[in-house]
Amino acid sequence: MNTSFTRRALAWFSLASIAAPNLAWGERAPINVRSVGEGPRSWVLVHPFGASGRFWEARAPELAALHGVRILSPDLPSHGASPLVQRFDYGSAADALAAALHEHRDSIDLIVGASSGGLAALKLAAAWRKPVAAIGVGASFSTANVAAMAAESQALTSGADQWVTPFLEQGAPQRAAIQRHYGDLARLGEGALIAPAECDALAGAVLIINGGADDFFLRDSAHALADAIPRSLLTFVSGAGHLQPLGAAHRVFTWRAIAAFAATRVRN
Repeated sequence: MNTSFTRRALAWFSLASIAAPNLAWGERAPINVRSVGEGPRSWVLVHPFGASGRFWEARAPELAALHGVRILSPDLPSHGASPLVQRFDYGSAADALAAALHEHRDSIDLIVGASSGGLAALKLAAAWRKPVAAIGVGASFSTANVAAMAAESQALTSGADQWVTPFLEQGAPQRAAIQRHYGDLARLGEGALIAPAECDALAGAVLIINGGADDFFLRDSAHALADAIPRSLLTFVSGAGHLQPLGAAHRVFTWRAIAAFAATRVRN
């Protein structure tokens, strides 16, 4: 990789701050978007709940160089450098992403998301009719998921706090917002996370990659989501936990699978 590209690739910056007009919480929520690489085509990477666009920081320059694309990595509402909001849900998050990324819509070839970011990515891809790769997702929350998230909303466990802390860019108020949003997600209950109309819109344009040992979205939930989306692709990474398909032991397989999937899709 040449020196000038390296300088550009490592210069993560705020790309967009565009208000979303139809958010369910009734507030305007500008979204911070980080960018790396250059080129006429773009990939969007959406981080997991509690993280930020920095989640992709180590991988983005390599992806940009390898595929000749610009990587756009937004911070979800209340995450990273995006403003804190009163309530978080996947539909509103997708609306906010759509507003912030609107000027890049025609250039976007692929949307990738992990966990909650994967669910927001699926909703955005359904609205925009774009190919999407979702890692660590499922059709619905289980009773155990809802109970665990409700408990986190009362007091973050040490594990959740250790996960959230490295990504905080707005200190204690942001930690409080993330804690509150665990309760927002718990209140979504056990209903379908991706609506039937969204599943129909995603037909033939979805790759789901879940860990074979994912203890959050279990295999049945991943299968149920894949079954609901016509002609979707589902693969399990043997022995991997919830986000471990993106970890050191499995990331080569995961990104190769995503690249192969993207190569088969017609650009919009």
